[in-house]
Amino acid sequence: MSKDLWEGEAARRMKTYDYIIGYEHKHREVESICLLKAELESRGFSVFVYCIYDPRLFRYVRKYKAKILIVPFGYDNSSFYKCVRQAVDFDKVINLQWEQAIYKQQEESSRSFKNPSGICLKAIHISWGRENQKRLVQVAGVSEKNVRLAGNMTLDFLKKPLTQFYLSREELFQKYDIPDGKKICLLIASFKSATLSDGEVENLCRIYGSWRREHHLIARKTRDTILEWIERALNADEDLFFIYRPHPAEDTAYVSQIARRCDRFVVIDELSVKQWILAVDKIYTWMSTSVAEVYFSGKDCFILYPYELPEEANARLFDHAGTIKGYDGFYQSFYRDNPVFPIPKQDINDYYLADDGMSYMRVADVCEEVYRDEHYKISQEDKEPIYALADKPKTLVKRLNSFLWRIDWVYHLFYRVIAVFPNTDYSGKWIKHKESLDALFMTEYVSDDEMEAIGRRIKECLER
Repeated sequence: MSKDLWEGEAARRMKTYDYIIGYEHKHREVESICLLKAELESRGFSVFVYCIYDPRLFRYVRKYKAKILIVPFGYDNSSFYKCVRQAVDFDKVINLQWEQAIYKQQEESSRSFKNPSGICLKAIHISWGRENQKRLVQVAGVSEKNVRLAGNMTLDFLKKPLTQFYLSREELFQKYDIPDGKKICLLIASFKSATLSDGEVENLCRIYGSWRREHHLIARKTRDTILEWIERALNADEDLFFIYRPHPAEDTAYVSQIARRCDRFVVIDELSVKQWILAVDKIYTWMSTSVAEVYFSGKDCFILYPYELPEEANARLFDHAGTIKGYDGFYQSFYRDNPVFPIPKQDINDYYLADDGMSYMRVADVCEEVYRDEHYKISQEDKEPIYALADKPKTLVKRLNSFLWRIDWVYHLFYRVIAVFPNTDYSGKWIKHKESLDALFMTEYVSDDEMEAIGRRIKECLER
C-alpha cells in the first residue's frame, strides 16, 4: 500500500477507485488478487489493493471510495466492519469468500455465523462450486441473483499458461536449502484450532456451539500424533525429508521443537501453498481445503485422520474421503506410486467448478457486470450501521480518544508520551495492543513493489 496515499496532503483527500480489493492472508489470496487486478486494469478500470489488518484503517475516516469494494469475507455487519473500519466508503460489494468448504454445522444450519446477514446480504457472493451456491440460496437466504458461480481463482495457477508462474523444483529447493536427492514430503497443516487459547476456544463455543471445544482437543491430539509419526518415519528412513506448511493463523512454536531436533524437518510459511504442491513428491494433510489444489495439480495426496472428529466439525468435502488412521499406513504411503486420490472426483466437482475455463475471467466478468448495474448499489441508510460500530459500545472518553487519534500530530505526540512511560497500566496495555496489531499487519502485508513484481510475472506468463 503506497505510503503517500496514507500520509501527508494526499491523506486529507478522498481517493476514488473503480475497485478496491481487501485481502486477509497474503499467501492464500494475493496472487489471485493480482491476477484479477491485472485483468480489471486491462479492461480500463482503476484498482487499489490493501491489507485489512493495516493499522491505519483504525485512524482514517472515508479516505478511500470504491465504486465496488471487494472483500475477503462477509458474514455480518461486525465482520464486514473489520474490512473497512471508517476508512473505506463504497457503493457496491463483492465477497470473494475465501473459505467455502466449511464445517457441516456451519453449512447446514440456517443460524450459522457463516450465513450472510445485515449488509452482507446485499453483497454479490462469488461461489467456487454448486454446493456452496446452493447453501447460500437455500440455507442462508441470499438472493439467487446475488450468488455467482465462478470457480476458485487460486486454481487458475494450476492451468497453463499460469503454471509457469512458479519457481521450478530446482530453483525452489536451492532457495530454501532443501536436498533435491531426498523424497520430499509436504504436510499442509490445518491446526489453527490446536493452538488457540482457552479464552479463544470459549469464545468460539459461544458463537458456534460446545462442539468447538471437542474439535480443539482432537485437533491438538491429531497434530501431536501426526508429528510423532513424522519424526518416527524420519528416524527410520534417512531418504525422507518433510516440509511443514502451517495454517496462516497457526502458532508454530510447538512444531518448531521438532525442527530443532531433526535437520530433515523444516517449518516454512512462505510462498503460496501451490508453489510447494507443484514441487514436492508426496503431500499429506488433515482437513485442509488445499486438498482441492492438490487434486487439480495431479500430485499424490494422503489424508491423515488418526482420531474421529464430532460430526459437526467435519466438512462435507471429506464425507467419502479415504484416510490413513495409523502409523503403518502412513509409513507405507511413502512407497506407494500413483495412489487413488482420497476424495472422489464428484465430491471435488461439487465444491470446485472443474472445467478448462479460467475463474479469474469469470470473476472479472461479474465485477464488470456489477459495476454497470445500479441494482446492486447499497444505500447510505444500509451503510450507516457499519460505520456506527466505531462508537459502540465506547464511552465518551474512548470516542474522544478515537477522534483525536485521527489527527496526525496528536496521534504521534500521544505515542511519544506513552513511550516515555511504558510501565503504567494504561500505557502497557496500549503498547501491547498496538504491537499485536503491527505484528499481524507485518505478517500479512505485501508491499507495492512485491505486488508489481507478482503482476509482472503474471503478465509474462499470460503473454507466452
